[in-house]
Amino acid sequence: MLWKPATLSLIVAVAGAMLYTGRPAAVFGAAAIPSIRVLNPAQIATSAKWVIYWNVDNTMALPDAGELLIRYLNSHPGVKMAIHRAEVIIGNRFPDDFHDVLITGTNARPGQGRGVVVIHAIASQEHINGILSLNSSNTTITVSKTSVHIIPGKHGHTIFEASPIQGTFLVARSEKSLVDELKVINGQAPAMKANSPLLAGVANGSIFYVADTALAQLAKLQGPHRGQVWMSHVRYLWLAARKKNGTLEWIGRIHTQTATAAVLMARGARGIQSMMELSGTSANATPRQRIIAAMVKDLNIRAAGTTVRLHWALSLKSLLAVLRQNAGTRP
Repeated sequence: MLWKPATLSLIVAVAGAMLYTGRPAAVFGAAAIPSIRVLNPAQIATSAKWVIYWNVDNTMALPDAGELLIRYLNSHPGVKMAIHRAEVIIGNRFPDDFHDVLITGTNARPGQGRGVVVIHAIASQEHINGILSLNSSNTTITVSKTSVHIIPGKHGHTIFEASPIQGTFLVARSEKSLVDELKVINGQAPAMKANSPLLAGVANGSIFYVADTALAQLAKLQGPHRGQVWMSHVRYLWLAARKKNGTLEWIGRIHTQTATAAVLMARGARGIQSMMELSGTSANATPRQRIIAAMVKDLNIRAAGTTVRLHWALSLKSLLAVLRQNAGTRP
C-alpha cells in the first residue's frame, strides 16, 4: 500500500461508496452491537502488511465533532453522494449508527484487490438483503457456513460481502481476500499478535491509526506503483491519534534501517514543518494558512537511535477552526 495521510473523507468514501462505485465498499447489517473502542488484532491476518483504522465512536465524542464532520463531508459532492447511497442501501444513518472502520491488506502493492474492509455498525440485515435481492445479477454462495454476497459493480469490478458475526461486515474486491479474512475471524487461520510491529501504536481511545510494514518492498517495485527511494530505509511505521486534555494528540514512529536514516528523515520532516510555518507568516497568507502555521509549531520531530519520533498535541480549537473553514462556515 502506497499510503498517504488519510483524511476523514477518504475513510468515509472507502467505507461508504457501496455497490455503485466498483471500489472496496461497505455493506453493513445486523443488530446493535457494543461500541468498539480499540482495533481488534483478532480481525487482522498475520500476513497483513498495512492497516488503516478509524473509530467513529471516539471521533463523535470530540466537542462539536458530529456537526462539523457532517458539514465537512457534505462539502465534498462525491463523498456526500456515497454516504447517501450507503444510507439508502443499509437503512441506517451516518455517523450515528457506525462504530468503526478497519481497512487492511496482505499485499504491499496497491491495485491488486488484496485489501478488505471490516465494518462494525448498526443496521438491518433484512433491509440489506431485500435491497440486494432487487437486482437479479447479485448472487449468494456459502463459505464456512457464512453467506457471501457477490455483487457485480461498475467497470467490471465485483464486490464480495459477508457478515460472519452479528454487527461485523466484510467487503472486498477479491473472493480470496474475503475468504481469507473469514477464516481469521472464524478462528480457522491465525490472527495477528497484539505485540506485532504493525500494531505497535494501538491504544485504548484511539480515534485514528495507520501502520505499514512493507514500504521497503514498494521501493523495489518497477512501474507506476514503485515507491520512493526513502521508503527502502523504513522497516515499519505507525501513526495514531487520540483525545487528550483538550487536544488531539498525534504520536508516530518511523523505524528505520540505520541511525543515519532516522536523522536525515527527521531533518527532512522538520524542513517541511518550517515551510508550512513560513507560509503562514506571508503578508498574503490566507486565514487557513495562518491557522495551520500556528498548529504545526507544536509538532515535535526528533531522531532517537534508529527511530524517528513524532509528537503533536493539536489544539482541538484550532482543528475545529480548520474544519469550519473547509466546510464553508466561519471559524
